[in-house]
Amino acid sequence: MFYRKGMRAMHASNMRASVSIRFDDCWTECDNVRRAVDGRITSYGQFRQMDFPHNAVKVLFYNDGKLYVAADDGLYMLGGDEWSCVLSCKLADCSWLYYDRKMIFSGVNAGTHRIANGKATELWVTGYNSMTVAGSRIIGAAGTSISVAPAGKTDDWSNSVTVNPFYACQTVEAIGEVAYALGEECYAFRPRAAETDMSFHPVASNVGKVQRGSAVNLGKKIVFASQQGLYKLQSDGVSRIFSSLDGFVRFDGAVACQSEGKYLVSCKSLDGDGTANDITLLLDVDSQRVCGVLHTGFDALYGRGSDLFAVREGKLFRFVSGEGVSVLRKQNIDMGSKKMKFLHSLSLLARCNADVFVESDGVRRQYAFYGSDRTQTRRIVGHGKEFAVEVRTENGMDIGLVRLDAHAIREVSLWR
Repeated sequence: MFYRKGMRAMHASNMRASVSIRFDDCWTECDNVRRAVDGRITSYGQFRQMDFPHNAVKVLFYNDGKLYVAADDGLYMLGGDEWSCVLSCKLADCSWLYYDRKMIFSGVNAGTHRIANGKATELWVTGYNSMTVAGSRIIGAAGTSISVAPAGKTDDWSNSVTVNPFYACQTVEAIGEVAYALGEECYAFRPRAAETDMSFHPVASNVGKVQRGSAVNLGKKIVFASQQGLYKLQSDGVSRIFSSLDGFVRFDGAVACQSEGKYLVSCKSLDGDGTANDITLLLDVDSQRVCGVLHTGFDALYGRGSDLFAVREGKLFRFVSGEGVSVLRKQNIDMGSKKMKFLHSLSLLARCNADVFVESDGVRRQYAFYGSDRTQTRRIVGHGKEFAVEVRTENGMDIGLVRLDAHAIREVSLWR
């Protein structure tokens, strides 16, 4: 005997889905935006060109309204509205530090100098492309040579201790009393105030060639880039960080600085031509999240507190926060379903005027919103299996929510 249940006709029901645009998912497609502390998406800012009549190499120091810039023909200082030459020399690479209320400047072809009142006084004929302070001693590095000055001295380099490690040191950095020599191998040593212990202890190997302009001291940790990616040095240990960026950017030629306690790095996007840095990322090292993005690259960066300066192609730039055209874009939105979906609403919380573009099935539609403290919802049309949303503002962005709502048709079979 055969038994079979009867089946009613097929019925259709709505299956609703929505998606909120998150910066974590789409930072590579955005420009001039950053994540605010409360989760909002705001404009990051602009680098505006300054009037500098020389070919800039890097910004060295900014304090009390005085800006020191290294150019290919010397060191210059901006005091008030006028530039003055502090030291005339040929510069390709150089370094500086501020120690014992003195600015120390050093260039491989220019020697080491103390800078005061807009004048340079030579301390030592040897120049260094990287300097740091540990154990009350100034440490300078150039190629395979590392020199350690006497404790507490800035003008007695003739009695410095110089060693030649078996590897090329790209940069020297310090955390407290411990100095680190960073190259393809990374070593630690302790130049104590009473005596100099120049025994090097390995802390990492095979990290790739460290990019000299990328090493940044962030309190109790040092972040640097190599050709293999980003690394964090902390407690005499080196660990790989931000490996999630590997599919989007590369770090040969990367430069960086601190910005409000975060790591600001300019590097190369993988979809660019690879000739120069073309993207700048603001990275929260503790949470390993991308907090900001600018689709502009630089040859040198300098940050002190909230002040930021940059150099690109010999031109000097100063950062102005929260301005400029900003773009928040998310593509390939399928709402977790490969079915055909039908759009019915767009919600936006924006405290600024914004144009929102929604793309579906090859059609791009524009919706204009005026700034408001309340979430605004518009009925929209369009259908497709995937969508793209772009929010564009002309002079500053302040976005709290972008949500796209749609429904799909689901066939339901009901058994008797």
